[in-house]
Amino acid sequence: LIKNLESWCQQLLADGGISTLPVQVFGTGGNVRRMGKLRKNVLKQKNKNIITQNEIAQLYQLLLPLSVADRIQKFGFKKDRAEVIVHALRIFFTIVTQCKVEQIILTEVGLADGLLLSLNQLPQAGIKICQF
Repeated sequence: LIKNLESWCQQLLADGGISTLPVQVFGTGGNVRRMGKLRKNVLKQKNKNIITQNEIAQLYQLLLPLSVADRIQKFGFKKDRAEVIVHALRIFFTIVTQCKVEQIILTEVGLADGLLLSLNQLPQAGIKICQF
C-alpha cells in the first residue's frame, strides 16, 4: 500500500497534478481528529487544527513500538483506533513527504460528512447529481 501511495504521489507531481505552489491538504475522519488531539496533548502544541511533517514523524516514532494494549492504556484509544493509528500516521507521513506538503489541516468533519459536503461542489463543476 505504501509503495503504491508513493508511486501515486510521484506520478501526481510528474503530471503537474500538484503545482510548485504551496498545496493545502485537508484531513478528515477519526484518525485525523486523534492526530490533532495527540499533537495538542502529547506534543504540547497550542491547537489541534494542523499537523506538520515533523510532528507526524514524532507521533509515529512514539506509537510504533507500543502494543495495542499500551496505546489504549497510555493514550485512551479505543481498541479499533489503537489498531490503526500507526498505519494512519505512516500513510499521512508518506503523503506529506512524497507530495512535498509541509502540513495537513485537520478538520472536525468526519469522512462521510466530508463526502456529502463535497457533493455540494459537483454542480459547480458541471457534474449532475441524482437526488432522490
